[in-house]
Amino acid sequence: MAFEKLGGFLGNLKGLFGNNKVFEGDKAPMASPRGEPSPMFDARSMAYLDKQMDRLGIDPNERDAFTRNMYDWSRQVRNVESDNRPEAAAGKYDEFGNLTSGTSAKGVYQFTDASVDTARNRMLYADKKGRGYGNEFIQGISQNPSEWSDEQADAMFLSNMMAQTGSDKEIRRIGRGDEQARQDAYYKFHHTAPDEATKRRVNTLMANSNQPVDDTMKSYSQADLSNYLNN
Repeated sequence: MAFEKLGGFLGNLKGLFGNNKVFEGDKAPMASPRGEPSPMFDARSMAYLDKQMDRLGIDPNERDAFTRNMYDWSRQVRNVESDNRPEAAAGKYDEFGNLTSGTSAKGVYQFTDASVDTARNRMLYADKKGRGYGNEFIQGISQNPSEWSDEQADAMFLSNMMAQTGSDKEIRRIGRGDEQARQDAYYKFHHTAPDEATKRRVNTLMANSNQPVDDTMKSYSQADLSNYLNN
């Protein structure tokens, strides 16, 4: 029985790496084995990414893979930040809605109040350049990230990421399948002051195949294994 449980435990750990797929060229799967469409960004974000890929000079033959890698990375960021929970909030508030402790970070991507304003301004700037989401869509995004739809959350994340100085290099790396670039871009442009708990989550939920096993397994102690076998 202990060996069976150990096998299940290791199988669960293997699953952490199984979701970290990267794709090259025209190899990105756009449908599931059953012929159903694979999860992907909504139509507005796909159109936005297409314009960004024009700007970045991404070859048309590489775009399916590029988009798939960007989507997979965005899901990893969601999981690291909030376990993909829109209601997640880092701070505590009083009965009047005033922040009493922690930060104002909220939503699936954990945008703070200040970063919401910054991202919205970046969206508006891109829109003026003909590479945005449209003013009506932008103005319809709430100041509260917990109220965002998936479409709005992805739009804010992508717009905020793409507009930052130096992000083009990392975005190209992510799109072309560089797993390490996912962590690099996350730390440079999304969560610039991570605590140790966040770093452990990144090592687990955004692991890459070249990452030392010791780093990837930091959050799994011998006690975790012992508890699993004894339950």
